[in-house]
Amino acid sequence: MTIPLKDKFIAKYMRQAIFLSKDNNPCYSRGVASIIIDVKKNSVISQGYNGPPKGVPHCNSEQYVENYLIPMMNDRDKEEAKKKIKEEDSYCSDDTFLDGMCRIICGTKKCPRQILGYQSGERLELCACSHAEENAIAVAGQDLYDTAIFVSAGVPCYLCCRKIINSGIKYVFCLGNNYPFSEVSLWMLKSAGLMVYRVNQDWVYDEENKNLIKYTKIS
Repeated sequence: MTIPLKDKFIAKYMRQAIFLSKDNNPCYSRGVASIIIDVKKNSVISQGYNGPPKGVPHCNSEQYVENYLIPMMNDRDKEEAKKKIKEEDSYCSDDTFLDGMCRIICGTKKCPRQILGYQSGERLELCACSHAEENAIAVAGQDLYDTAIFVSAGVPCYLCCRKIINSGIKYVFCLGNNYPFSEVSLWMLKSAGLMVYRVNQDWVYDEENKNLIKYTKIS
């Protein structure tokens, strides 16, 4: 299976995804955006970025902390949270836990998972946000057979890979940085017959430089 897009369009759409990821992106972990392309018409079908589902309070709100984050926390998370709370006001009990959680999270503009000591891509269930890839697929609202998705981050997480595969997308273009368990994501994509390319961001902004590697097939 050959790449259905010319190099100049691969660079163009990746630049668009990168721009979208930095433009008013509501995610406090990192901005990620995705663009889905009709490879036959060479046109944009849809786009999406990280953010909470419509109508769902943001992750730095008291409603989110009380009704989503705390119910999803395990014992390790709660112990780590208590340490953070005690660092601020030296006291934390079961009765004051909610108030303490709101103090260390609400209004901080920091990802709650990172406050609890997790890296980007870890413990995804603690985040109510939809990822850029699934938002782009939802916005498309159609069969995406034989289309391409451009992601302004690394290999999509294993949860998004399920949606990418089932949507009919056949080509994935991503940048160099990876989520944890990227080897699991690549195994899923390869097993489903998708073509995955890691694009060189330096080349994206310097297409005429013949010394730069353009992209590498990784699945």
